[in-house]
Amino acid sequence: MRFLLKLEQGKIVDAFSSREIKRLLYMTQRRIRYASAPALADSAVYFKSGSLYKCEPEPDFVCKKYHGNVVNMMNSVAVVEAPAEEREMFYMTAVMSNVLRKNSAVEHQTFAMRVHRLIESFHGLGRSKSAGPRTGK
Repeated sequence: MRFLLKLEQGKIVDAFSSREIKRLLYMTQRRIRYASAPALADSAVYFKSGSLYKCEPEPDFVCKKYHGNVVNMMNSVAVVEAPAEEREMFYMTAVMSNVLRKNSAVEHQTFAMRVHRLIESFHGLGRSKSAGPRTGK
């Protein structure tokens, strides 16, 4: 969260570098995990997600990618500007989870939707204009 705050303040190195890093966060990959929530479809989302998992033998459990039974960390940080064109809301989030034995991407997506709706309600804003998935970025 400190990194995101410095990014928004233009203090990573300088204002230019901070803007360039933010631009790269926006365009580096398709939206996954937290950033893939349909509630964020009309928002500009600058994010980075990552995961670390580890498995050990366990009866009736098959280890799969992103489904650790010992460790299954998923992390997401995001800067959200909503809606992208008007920027009525601006907030930052940092989420870390350890949901064992399953891919927790859906949990991160659901959490993002709930956070977004909660912040909308605090600001007296209605639901986002678009509820469908965003394409392209």
